[in-house]
Amino acid sequence: MSLLVLGEASESEEETIVDRPIVYAKAVAGEAAESDEDVYDKNDNHQSIEANNRTINNNEFFHKKLVESNIALWKNLNNLIRNVVLSASKQLLSADQILMKSQVSMQSALSSVKGIQTNVKQLKDKTEDILTANFIPQINI
Repeated sequence: MSLLVLGEASESEEETIVDRPIVYAKAVAGEAAESDEDVYDKNDNHQSIEANNRTINNNEFFHKKLVESNIALWKNLNNLIRNVVLSASKQLLSADQILMKSQVSMQSALSSVKGIQTNVKQLKDKTEDILTANFIPQINI
């Protein structure tokens, strides 16, 4: 027998008896024995599958929201561009009409100026004829 010293751990196997439960089960060929870890793994797998399903559902939800947002953005952008283009085209049409009126006015002014120029030339010629003509006789005193 061994001598026990206070404060030290015993080193013999006789003194350290571990109570192990007796298992009355027979292993079946081709089937793995289930342990607590397997049960937890199955629960983890089930939870991970549920989490994946939730993630897929969330992804589908976010995808639908993204598509809806993209459609709304496209409509808003399309309306904005349409409004800007319509406004710009109206302004261009207005400017074009003003320029056409100005062109007609300028053509009218040009024809009036040409008529005035012709009249001034005729007046100049007649004035020269009058000044060069000797219609008053010379008077000698």
